[in-house]
Amino acid sequence: MRPYFKRKFWVQLGDGKDTNIWFDCWADQSPLSDFISKRAIRDANMSLNDSVDKVYVDSALTWPNELVDQFPSLSSISIPFRTDGEDKLCWREGSKLIPYSSSNAWEHIRHKVENVEWAECVWFPQCIPKHAFNMWLICQGEE
Repeated sequence: MRPYFKRKFWVQLGDGKDTNIWFDCWADQSPLSDFISKRAIRDANMSLNDSVDKVYVDSALTWPNELVDQFPSLSSISIPFRTDGEDKLCWREGSKLIPYSSSNAWEHIRHKVENVEWAECVWFPQCIPKHAFNMWLICQGEE
C-alpha cells in the first residue's frame, strides 16, 4: 500500500521551506527521487535535505545545469507557488487537493457498502465481542 499512499500525500506549496525537493510530492513529476539518483543530486552540489525554496529564484524554478542536462523534464516543471504562508499537507484525489486529515484520508480509501438489516442486532454497545463476532460470521453465512 505504501506506493499508493505515497502518491496521495501531497504538499501545496507556500514558501517551499518545509517541502523536500526530492522526496515529497509537490509537482506532477514528484517525487523527483523516483527518476533522479542520489548520486546525480550530489554531483550537482545539492543535498538530499534541500527544500523547494532553494531552487525557487526570481519567481521561477532554477535548476543546476548538471541536472537539467541529465533530466530535461526538470525544466518543464511548473507549479502554483505562493511565497507567503507555510506549505500545507494535502490529500490528492485525482487533480483535486483536499486539506489533509486522517478522517478525509479514511473516507477516500475505505470500501463503502450499505448497512445490512441485521447490523444493529449484532453490533450494539452492550454486546460481548466474542459473541458479536460469531453472530457476524453466522449472518455472513460462514461456518
